[in-house]
Amino acid sequence: MKKNATTPNSNKGVPAYAKRFRIVYYIAFTCAILLMVKMISLQFFSEDPARYEDFFHEEVIEPSRGKILSHDDRTMAMSIPYYILTWDSTRITDSLFKADVDSLALCLSKLYKDKSQREYKRILTNARNKKSQFIYINKRKITYREYQEAIQFPIFRLGRFKGGFKAEDATQRKTPYDRLAYRTVGYIRKNEHNAEYGVGLESSFNQKLKGKPGIRTITRDLNDQWVEASSGNFLPAQDGYDLRTTLDIEIQEAAEIALREQLAQSDLLEGATAIVMDVKTGAIRAMANMKKDRNGNFDESYNYAIAEANDPGSTFKLVTLVALLEDGLITLDTPVDAGNGRWKYSTKEFTDSHTGGYGMLTALTAFEKSSNIAFAKLVTQYYKDNEEQFIARIHSMKVGEKIGFDIEGEATARIPSPTDRNWSALSMPMISMGYELAITPLHTLTFYNAIANGGKMMKPYLAEALLQDGEVIESYKPTQILGSVCSKKTLREAQKAMEGVVKNGTAKGIQDERYGIAGKTGTAQILFDGVYKDALGYRKHQASFAGYFPTEDPKYSCIVVLYSNKTRGNFYGAQWAAPVFKKISDFIYNTHPEWHPILDATGQKPADHPSIANGQGQETLAAMNGVPLKQRPAISTSQWIQFATDSTGMVANTLNQPTQVLANTLKMGLKDALFVLENQGCRVKFEGQGRVIHQEPAPGTPLRPKQTVTLTLSNQ
Repeated sequence: MKKNATTPNSNKGVPAYAKRFRIVYYIAFTCAILLMVKMISLQFFSEDPARYEDFFHEEVIEPSRGKILSHDDRTMAMSIPYYILTWDSTRITDSLFKADVDSLALCLSKLYKDKSQREYKRILTNARNKKSQFIYINKRKITYREYQEAIQFPIFRLGRFKGGFKAEDATQRKTPYDRLAYRTVGYIRKNEHNAEYGVGLESSFNQKLKGKPGIRTITRDLNDQWVEASSGNFLPAQDGYDLRTTLDIEIQEAAEIALREQLAQSDLLEGATAIVMDVKTGAIRAMANMKKDRNGNFDESYNYAIAEANDPGSTFKLVTLVALLEDGLITLDTPVDAGNGRWKYSTKEFTDSHTGGYGMLTALTAFEKSSNIAFAKLVTQYYKDNEEQFIARIHSMKVGEKIGFDIEGEATARIPSPTDRNWSALSMPMISMGYELAITPLHTLTFYNAIANGGKMMKPYLAEALLQDGEVIESYKPTQILGSVCSKKTLREAQKAMEGVVKNGTAKGIQDERYGIAGKTGTAQILFDGVYKDALGYRKHQASFAGYFPTEDPKYSCIVVLYSNKTRGNFYGAQWAAPVFKKISDFIYNTHPEWHPILDATGQKPADHPSIANGQGQETLAAMNGVPLKQRPAISTSQWIQFATDSTGMVANTLNQPTQVLANTLKMGLKDALFVLENQGCRVKFEGQGRVIHQEPAPGTPLRPKQTVTLTLSNQ
């Protein structure tokens, strides 16, 4: 028998299933090795692909900027929400995009009304193909109402992280009274580096007004929606404070109208300012500034009141007179010879505007007539051997000292000193008539106000209080600068001299039998290009009048200054500034209840039937909680409501506001009316105060893009 020739390693005789098992074994072993290598690589050598931001996201909560209010809490500046829509095309899946892109394009075309559905589809598709992140759908700002529509659009309704929708905050600051006190209220803007800059109260109180942003952590829920995380960072936003100012809207408007009317009288006038101050407190009731623009129109674009420090001219003679009286050097009866209107002293010839001169005068008459020669002679005669005494007296009365005003931009005043290098024999007589120094209109008014206030100098101020939800958080009280600028005797004589200017002197044209006015006119040439008069004989002037009223018990002080362009003529304070002062004082006198008998109230509604403005239910309910009513109507806090009165009392009805036609703002307050109409994309003009009594176009008129609506308001 032959031996078997098969070697021990031969596969002959191995079953087929064993071979297959062996192959599977090798494959599984290889996969296990590869899996272990991958696990080790991920564990020790690779970053975790599951990023924190895929599950958690920190979201900034923007605060609401506070309002700027008048002293009676009417809104002068407020923030209206607007939005710009953007889209991240990388967030949405292909299937969702293909399914809804046509519907989204149609919605966008209807929203913006500027492109067809096909054009918007092309914009969306191109962004999707390029994988663009946060493209601007349209750079037009949309209102809050339009935003509420947009978040329900296809794709957009999926939100930021699933649908790529994001709305940039483009909140706009609105001034309901248009440009009224615009430079004083001010603004905040951003430069090319996104840094904030601004002017006025908006800038000075920016930190208080803008509030503090908050932060919250959001996370994905089981439905892949982003919700607020139960744990994580959370810091609520702190809304900005409202700022109540001292400004009186009616007085401010009267001052601006009076300035505009006077500026319209001459093409040579370049600008003007008017300030009205409460005598007892120093509260600024109006600060109007007008500057001519390149088109020849006047606007609140430059704050002359605090930023323009010039030679004040003859209004400074009050300071000189008080100094001479307080130092006991003269009385109002002291004689002074003004001669024939020309007087040579040192290297300069002093002149008076009156042809032929005033001759012999008393100090009182010299002040009333505003004689330059008389005042130059008085100071040179009585302070010649003690110039330091004159300047020291001026400083002792705090004239020209830095006020530290509520808004930035206060120019630095300059009062020369005998120790200055440029001091000369002419300095003192020039200073006596308001030259060779520089002070702002606000500095001048602060001194005049002290004379009206029994000698007590008050710090001018604009900010009255910070409020949060209507509650006062911080108050700014009146601040005394100086207990008395002079003795009571000097004060009485200074007041008599100022009254004489209006009764007998340069401002006789504004005398009024109904109420007394005291003040002083001023006319000054001002420096330009380093000279008072150029080679062609051209000069620039400022015409001013500063004073107070009524003289019996002063309530308001006021200064008016008008600035000319280059001219060979003159602009006198009596002719140009005093009439503006009179228009302002007349308005205040005619509208001030203290100076007129109170009319008997007739036709009043019963106590349980108050007149309540139409408006938002929640705010109205909050206001009504403080009113003692026998019967309280049921109010839906989530709706706009209107009130009616029947035999049983007040009834609150829903005020429906359709979106395709003009809303109904009748019987609303201005704030609510602006909110409703501007959220419809309308531009709003208004006149009067109180509640809306007329709307043009009428409520229910078909809505047009950027439509202008005019509202008439009344307290009746």
